[in-house]
Amino acid sequence: MRVELNHQGYIIANMLFAGYNINNIISKLSKNNNIELNDIYNFIHELKHLRFMKEHDGYNNWTVEWDITYECNLNCKHCMVNAGNSLDNELTYEECKNLVDELFDNHFKIIVFSGGEPLIKPYFYKLLKYIYNKGFIVKILTNACLINDSIAKYMSQCNVIYAQVSLDGHNKEQHEHIRGANTFYSMLRGVESLKKSNINFGMAMVLTNDNYYYLEDTINCAIKCGASAFSSGALVQAGRALYAKLMAPTIDSNKLDMICYKLAVKYAKSINYNNYISTIIRNIKLEEEGYSFNACSRISNGIAVSPNGEISFCKGFFGKCDLANTSSNVSFVLGKYPQESLKDILNKRNKYNFDVVDNSYDCQKCEYIKYCKGGGVQLKYTQSMENLKYL
Repeated sequence: MRVELNHQGYIIANMLFAGYNINNIISKLSKNNNIELNDIYNFIHELKHLRFMKEHDGYNNWTVEWDITYECNLNCKHCMVNAGNSLDNELTYEECKNLVDELFDNHFKIIVFSGGEPLIKPYFYKLLKYIYNKGFIVKILTNACLINDSIAKYMSQCNVIYAQVSLDGHNKEQHEHIRGANTFYSMLRGVESLKKSNINFGMAMVLTNDNYYYLEDTINCAIKCGASAFSSGALVQAGRALYAKLMAPTIDSNKLDMICYKLAVKYAKSINYNNYISTIIRNIKLEEEGYSFNACSRISNGIAVSPNGEISFCKGFFGKCDLANTSSNVSFVLGKYPQESLKDILNKRNKYNFDVVDNSYDCQKCEYIKYCKGGGVQLKYTQSMENLKYL
């Protein structure tokens, strides 16, 4: 017998997965006449009774996006954080351990490491073991050029459940145009090592005016590599992208979004293609059916940590990143660890008012603003002509 969720059950399950509690779900769905509130309660209660759910406190479902270092083995043209050399004041191993302890005490469970290149940090492997012993779920964003069989095996032993590998073209020429010489086959060797250790991995592409023509070819390359997921996003004009004179795709954004959406549908049986237009379409459909939605998960359930301990909503606001060079005195850096405790920083985060960036930007004129909410608060704020001197 085949059993599947109906549409209402699918909506509720997705909200549970996103971290909503029962009261949140009832509040969000109270305007929808097709779902009885008692049915919502009974459905969730039955899942708990069958032990498919458990109660949690604090930030159990939150994600920590941690740039462990700005040191990097590559010099990619589009790097928004100007990665290359480490900062002089990056957190020490002991400070990182202490931060992990505080994350654990506050019930965080998911850490996503990025950089720079996290695998280049001397104490990263020791820290990974410490995090594993704490029971965290770990994901890593990497260029994969440093990964060999032994490193991949160690990652697997430390419960790294997912690696996102950068792929900026379907062949050596396209990939290395962005990432530099001798990076394409190094990346492929790293991917093979991940596969040997049965580490689930996806591939991500930054779309520029030079490579978006090859999007479908790059998706096929990711499928051939064995990736479970593929994602693409337009170039952010920040960091080295400004000085390398890279451009975001000049094609009309609506046309590009629809190309991405059609490719996602075309290859749905081969790979999970995450693209922004599908989020917008999902939000439109949710509203049509009377449901509420969130546009940016970082606003509701995430924090970002910089190499020197700055904590914000998103890495787009860290000082190393040119996105932070705004003329406004509004700051999105909530605090700096270990000068402040994580608990105190989180208290500030929970009280933060995003209205300061809600009504001043060109994207307000877009017909889809109500669905995408500006594409994430960091882009909504920092890509304003009004607030960036250099644009």
